[in-house]
Amino acid sequence: MRILTKDDFPLAVHRLNSFTPHSIRALGVVMVEMVYDIGWSDIIVDKWPDFQILYAPQKKQFLEQNPEMRDNLAGILFATSHDAISTFVKTSGVFKEFPVTICAKISDISALHSALNELKPVYMECLESYAMFWFDKDVTTFNKDQELPHGMYFDELGETDYESVQKSWHYSYTWKSSEYDPRIITMIRHLPTSCIRTTSGALIGFILCTHNFIMGKLFVEPRYRGQGLGGKIVKDLCKKIIKQGMLPYCGVDYFNTVSLNMCQKLGGFEMSEKWAKFDLTPSKI
Repeated sequence: MRILTKDDFPLAVHRLNSFTPHSIRALGVVMVEMVYDIGWSDIIVDKWPDFQILYAPQKKQFLEQNPEMRDNLAGILFATSHDAISTFVKTSGVFKEFPVTICAKISDISALHSALNELKPVYMECLESYAMFWFDKDVTTFNKDQELPHGMYFDELGETDYESVQKSWHYSYTWKSSEYDPRIITMIRHLPTSCIRTTSGALIGFILCTHNFIMGKLFVEPRYRGQGLGGKIVKDLCKKIIKQGMLPYCGVDYFNTVSLNMCQKLGGFEMSEKWAKFDLTPSKI
């Protein structure tokens, strides 16, 4: 399989590697998130004045004001108005080839939906509402009951796991059968992951961090379910996130009652804000 690189992308946009629940609430803006692994010099989004862009010279000042983001900041692209989303999509052409996720608070959904409706032929994936949970920042909380059955061990995901992750993730977009989803590549290469393997190295289950540092993509092979392994994988990743000075949190679809119950059992605190996600998918055009 060929791995996509930055040369495959027609538009270079920075992303913020890490949000905390506090910063998400404080921002109160629509986030346009694009998963690209690109350097500072490649920013070329000046022609959209309604977007707030954080350039390298502003990085120090931003980190001083937001210390929780230290060492995890790559860049920011926020839409400050719904008209800005429409303008961006129409002029950038990025949706012709690559998927983009737009997240917004439920209170903003009606206006956002109207703005996106005029973006045809871009296909908007079904709207999903989800709960946000944050977890205790005390590592000792996640050291309890972490023993694994005989023949299993904790590990991290690597490049040899791309295919297994892609096949198990139903949101993965594969534009050509010979290519890996670039979002999976970015998450495994640059963000904390956790998995459980057999002694032979076979994957039993795993979890990743998305580009905004939300824990997600939890998967356990069907024959191993019902043993509490999913919760152990989540706790193992929580420890890694905490050791990087971050606050573990995740988003769970409301229809996913199993994951909702697991987050509650693990001591997750549900935020009062409700969020929704739009996937703009070129594969459906």
